[in-house]
Amino acid sequence: MLKLVIFDCDGVIINSEDAILQYYDNVLIGAGYQYIDREDKYLLSGVLSMADRDIMKLLANDDTIKLDKLYQSAKQVYKPNEYGNIVLSDGLKELLDRLKRNKIKLAVLTNRGSSLPSLLQHFGVYEYFDKLITASDVTIPKPDPEGLNCILRHFKISKDEAIFIGDAEPDYYAAKAGKVQFYSYRKKNKDAHVISNFSDISDIYHNDLPL
Repeated sequence: MLKLVIFDCDGVIINSEDAILQYYDNVLIGAGYQYIDREDKYLLSGVLSMADRDIMKLLANDDTIKLDKLYQSAKQVYKPNEYGNIVLSDGLKELLDRLKRNKIKLAVLTNRGSSLPSLLQHFGVYEYFDKLITASDVTIPKPDPEGLNCILRHFKISKDEAIFIGDAEPDYYAAKAGKVQFYSYRKKNKDAHVISNFSDISDIYHNDLPL
């Protein structure tokens, strides 16, 4: 029986790719380097899925001098329209409403940092969630399952009573390591079941989510 739904944030709750790439472009340029190469799929994937400290290391490419410059630049980079390029995913509120009506616990597991609560508040979905775990709350962020296990312990819910909806490889591997059913949102992700919209979850779990 479904008792808990865990959501990734970026790429699932919100579409934030443009905003994230623009921010790290500004950090790179401020440090005197070129912006992110959009043809480098490995780099793009990392920037869009890793925790901030790991993104910085990825951009620095093991160059400690460059890493220090990037951190110095990040202190100066200001986001004048922090949510300007971010949109809430279609159909999310409808799914959250249905889950809440059926007393399903809701959580967010993200490699985003302390900005998560204010972001959720901005888009009017903060009150839906019973537990938030960010990169700041764990020793090792995704793909390590630490955050996932923390959420399960918090609710005292077994892994077979929960699902995790993500979009990137760190989400997939965290779910696999934690042995939680994983659904990949709008992206092919290894052997994961892909959902094209949030109504797919209602269809899959219709017995647990009566109207």
